[in-house]
Amino acid sequence: MPQVAGPPIEQVAGDLRRLNRLRESVAMRSRVWFVAVQEAYDEGLHTACVQLGVEEHLDGLAGVDLELERLRVEGELQRAGLVLRNAGAQQC
Repeated sequence: MPQVAGPPIEQVAGDLRRLNRLRESVAMRSRVWFVAVQEAYDEGLHTACVQLGVEEHLDGLAGVDLELERLRVEGELQRAGLVLRNAGAQQC
């Protein structure tokens, strides 16, 4: 497999897990923070997709279409072996 520029996939996965927990915790507190965290999460998904060769179409989508694509991409990344959620672990 060719080397991909960017952070190691383990770091990308850890960042995605942290951002996912943060998305859930800030959703009710601040719309501005939620949007910022969501954008960072989507960028992390994009990076992981590039590194693992998963096709994604997150750019240019909004609303329900973006949510559906995000769920599809998360599923594809998990099938590729990326763990996006720690079962029961609450760490930052």
